[in-house]
Amino acid sequence: MEFIKPKIIISKCLEFDACRYDGQLINNEYIKNLKEFINFQPICPEVEIGMGIPRDPIRIIKNTNNTLLYQDSSSKDYSKKMNNFAKDFLQSQNNIDGFILKAASPSCAISTSKIYPHKETKIPSGKGAGLFTRQIIEKFPDHPKEEEKRLNNAFLREHFFTSIFTIADYKNVTSIDSLYNYHAKHKYLFMSYNQILMRKMGKIAANNVDIPL
Repeated sequence: MEFIKPKIIISKCLEFDACRYDGQLINNEYIKNLKEFINFQPICPEVEIGMGIPRDPIRIIKNTNNTLLYQDSSSKDYSKKMNNFAKDFLQSQNNIDGFILKAASPSCAISTSKIYPHKETKIPSGKGAGLFTRQIIEKFPDHPKEEEKRLNNAFLREHFFTSIFTIADYKNVTSIDSLYNYHAKHKYLFMSYNQILMRKMGKIAANNVDIPL
């Protein structure tokens, strides 16, 4: 099969630039091997809002009143800058097929960023999404998303790769006939995930009523 290259937004420190807070580049063999087959769009939201390389760490401070992206060394709160950047950046994106994001990052993590109840403590109260990724989840709730460390799991990696290439292939659908061909091409894949939905999609694809695409 030939596939359209998926368009994936990725944390820039993963195989693309030494822009992590400590000035490091994070190597990942799976991302490296994907470069030939994916249109990556690297982004480092912390650098984009004016933080340098290297830079002092930031952390998420969350209580009942607000959520801060706080830098202890400067006593600065970067949450407004981050939220504004994330909103503007994501509004400018289209045809996105998925995301690969840096684990544990207070800006980019999906579920592993440490969250602290107040500025004075170094003991986290839980984990969650980074501030940049929170807006990704809100704007693209159903898009495939993974942290780079989870790609080390063969089952999670296979599911993610399957998702992004199948979704990207949907861009070939320009008519009801091509929708039918798309469904036929991926029928057994859809069946392996959800037979009920596969049949519902099949009825839509095979519908001979003159319905808008």
